[in-house]
Amino acid sequence: MTLEAIAIDDDVIENGAQSFYGRIQHDTLIGLIFEERIHDWEPHLQRMLAFWSSVILLSRRYDGRPMPKHGVLPIDAYHFDRWLEIFKNTVLKTQ
Repeated sequence: MTLEAIAIDDDVIENGAQSFYGRIQHDTLIGLIFEERIHDWEPHLQRMLAFWSSVILLSRRYDGRPMPKHGVLPIDAYHFDRWLEIFKNTVLKTQ
């Protein structure tokens, strides 16, 4: 199945990202990790939209290096599992 067949475009990515990062901000386990580091969500959201567009649509809009920034975060497998759970639930509700 192609991306066109399931109609993923920048609008779908933006709606999903808005929903996902909104949920992240209010999550009792990982919300504080984000809150302590992101003081202005709009620029961060724009970077994430570029990132997801690059990953999903191969748009090449994102040219950053996310691993160095994320590698120093105080997270463990439990935090990442929660991130994945929120991501999966968001994707399923955005379809």
